[in-house]
Amino acid sequence: MPISNEDIKLYASTAIPLDDVSTLGGAIDLTNEILNLQEDKIFTNIYSDSLGGSDKIIYGKAHIYNSNTMTDLISTHIFLRNGLNNPATTGVLGFQSSSIEDDNLNIVRVNGYNSVGEPVTEDITLNGTTKAYSSIQFLSDYPIVVEKRNITSGMPINAVGNIEITRATQVLGIIPVGSYSATGQIEIGLSDVLNDTEETTNRLTAPLTVVFSKPLTYATALETANSGTLFKLTNQAIWFKYDLRAGALPHIDLQIDLGLTGRSS
Repeated sequence: MPISNEDIKLYASTAIPLDDVSTLGGAIDLTNEILNLQEDKIFTNIYSDSLGGSDKIIYGKAHIYNSNTMTDLISTHIFLRNGLNNPATTGVLGFQSSSIEDDNLNIVRVNGYNSVGEPVTEDITLNGTTKAYSSIQFLSDYPIVVEKRNITSGMPINAVGNIEITRATQVLGIIPVGSYSATGQIEIGLSDVLNDTEETTNRLTAPLTVVFSKPLTYATALETANSGTLFKLTNQAIWFKYDLRAGALPHIDLQIDLGLTGRSS
């Protein structure tokens, strides 16, 4: 029986800490499916130090599960569709959609850091396929978060086209069609075995063998364990690394938009 999109599911781990001292991770929890990018089942009760305090790296864990009872998924790769690279230089940011419908009835809300390292927020009115620019110069090597919102209600709204985010000639990433945000705060990494049950002492402690990165496209996607073969009724653990600088506000509307490719065996 060929694998369908509905066969590939995302589940939480058994241990989702509510603080910085409780255990993180463990085995897959097949009673706790993550639907509609529910990042609160990966990161819960997150907080940063005040400005002038310490930066934080917070880890999370989830599991990609092949629920098909007959067929393996092969050539399996995972990437972060709405990830953003940090700006390489300090300066204004540009925002340009592939659709005219991402127009001036919408804004992008940018959370980042100004040229002296202070957390700042700016709303920039979109202009469809014509590039719009921030007025704030955002600091290099610091993560930004960009959310598309309705200009009147301020509520998040999905992008109609891919909204490209740039710093000069550097493409930082996109808000993908069907998502409302892009984030530079998240990196991902994969466990090197299937059905991984690794725990860490707490959410401030990195898993032992996982390498984190920002694979933003299929060309740079991460191959899953077992040489890319996700057996039937088997899971691939995916770890998340959340870069939360001092003074930053955790985003209640944070999206983590994963892309997965593969084919039936």
